[in-house]
Amino acid sequence: MERYLNRFDKIAPVYDFIASIVFCGAIRRAQETHLNEIPANAKVLVLGGGSGKWMGRMFQLNPGCTVCFIEASSRMLTLAKKNNSKHSQQIEFIHGTHLDIPVVQFDVVVTHFFLDMFSDDNMIDLIAQIKQRMRENGIWLVADFVNGRWWLNLLLLVMYSFFRLVGAIDAMKLPGWQSAIKDCGFFVVQSKHFFGGFISCQSFKVSS
Repeated sequence: MERYLNRFDKIAPVYDFIASIVFCGAIRRAQETHLNEIPANAKVLVLGGGSGKWMGRMFQLNPGCTVCFIEASSRMLTLAKKNNSKHSQQIEFIHGTHLDIPVVQFDVVVTHFFLDMFSDDNMIDLIAQIKQRMRENGIWLVADFVNGRWWLNLLLLVMYSFFRLVGAIDAMKLPGWQSAIKDCGFFVVQSKHFFGGFISCQSFKVSS
């Protein structure tokens, strides 16, 4: 598991700033989309939560929820703890990866800009892990990049090249996460797009 840890440490202090400049605040708006779907007092699993700034809005909407926050970057985890110090009693912070999900059931799973780090080959196994940890009628909130216009695809290429250069990821292209999720038995509840359709925010439930 060690090879997956701390790969975003180099850029953790500037990640949010760069994202806000490049995407004109669309990343933050995407992270806060569909948070109103989280049930009262829900048990929430956050995978790859980054600096966790967006969780302030989640606790504002749902002050009774509890969170298992898993992040592979120790520096990102430190930022997340600082940004959510008011709610520290409601959050279990774990320095780890998707391989460290506790063996419990969650009402809600949140993966914001997390799936784009995986290859198509690994996507099905990841989704199966997530599905196994969701309660019946559980909700999965996803915000991530999708292929779009040529200039957006060019931006995507630049992004992947940069993150590979700094050693943050191994993936070389965006996986087909939307179709993979549907193929694993989920259906879309709500959908919204930002930044010219480049960022997709969707909430999923398991088909009955």
